[in-house]
Amino acid sequence: MPVGPPSEWVKGSRMGLRDSWKHFRRGRIGARALAISVILAVSAGIVVITSPTRPTALWSTGYTWPLAAHPEASDPVSRTGGLYVDPDNQPTAWVRDNPTDPRSAEIRRGIADLPIGRWFLGNWDESQVARKYTSDAQRVQRLPVLVLYNMPQRDCGGYSSGGAGDEGSYRSWVDGVVRGVGSRPALVIVEPDALAGISCLDQAGQERRLRLLSYVVNQFATRAPATWVYLDAGHSSWVDPPTMADRLIRAGVGEARGFALNVSNYQSTQVNVGYGQAVASQLEEHGIQARFVIDTSRNGSGGNTTEWCNPPGQRVGVSPRLGGADGLDLQLWARPPGESDGQCGISPSAPPGAFVPSVAFTLLTGSDPPGWVFGLEAPSNLWHMLQSGQTPRPW
Repeated sequence: MPVGPPSEWVKGSRMGLRDSWKHFRRGRIGARALAISVILAVSAGIVVITSPTRPTALWSTGYTWPLAAHPEASDPVSRTGGLYVDPDNQPTAWVRDNPTDPRSAEIRRGIADLPIGRWFLGNWDESQVARKYTSDAQRVQRLPVLVLYNMPQRDCGGYSSGGAGDEGSYRSWVDGVVRGVGSRPALVIVEPDALAGISCLDQAGQERRLRLLSYVVNQFATRAPATWVYLDAGHSSWVDPPTMADRLIRAGVGEARGFALNVSNYQSTQVNVGYGQAVASQLEEHGIQARFVIDTSRNGSGGNTTEWCNPPGQRVGVSPRLGGADGLDLQLWARPPGESDGQCGISPSAPPGAFVPSVAFTLLTGSDPPGWVFGLEAPSNLWHMLQSGQTPRPW
């Protein structure tokens, strides 16, 4: 994304994450109006399914479904019995390191015990990381979620600028991650905001991005046959369905399972379902059958906020699970709730990408522990410090 908004965009939905994360920008006003009109027409048909079983072991189970009697080699859901809980995500690590913090039990139950996607950000060892991550999940018959985020010219100089230095480096990195996943079951979300925010690039840059996205999809299709790949398609208030469908086609969605919506954003599941169905309908007109997933990690307030950076009044969304509406494969938590979008909103001091327990606790409960102040670090003896008049160290 560019540092400043192009003239045809309203102020962006933006989120920053330390060194390498993503942000969102609102779509054009006309596109948003079109998307909303389509959404209102189709979203009334949503059918919510019942919640799967709660996990019993932190890193060996997630929410579960019955193992298939006759699993299909190319269907990762049929080859697994639930989503994988990553033992190394930030909420889990924080809970493990802060067992006496008064918020720890709530954050463990509401966030750390749930399956959350693992982000791959361009590190040199991510082929080995992908191999271990998917192998650990396969060992317990669970389905891991990977989010790839290393596109050249990522964020166009904004909060999440970075990515691979050139096309060759990116292809080599993709090759390594695909090799690491191999034939093991996995779900992969490809490059959040790369398509929705492609307008920040010149024509040559746009062509390169589409070429690289197609390369990612093709490599997984040919070398990782048990992986379902979803190209990121922004969210319901960003790009109109016909435009997004055209971009998805040019990015190779015909070889993918489909597309992902609302990654790291706050738009409601209901409007994203309507938007996803509208995009899928556009793709079907071109002979492409595509399904979609929605990130529900932080959209539980039910509204469609235009604020993007640690906005107040937000809640965790529905827990990760299969289905929920026509065309919807899964509702996932791609982004760990409680990670800061930047030094803004209800977390004015925490850097982007940092796990902020006060934000996590508020997303879960809508309130803070007695005496708590936003932006202050919670040591293990927080209550003793408060009672004795000491001040916790600012972030």
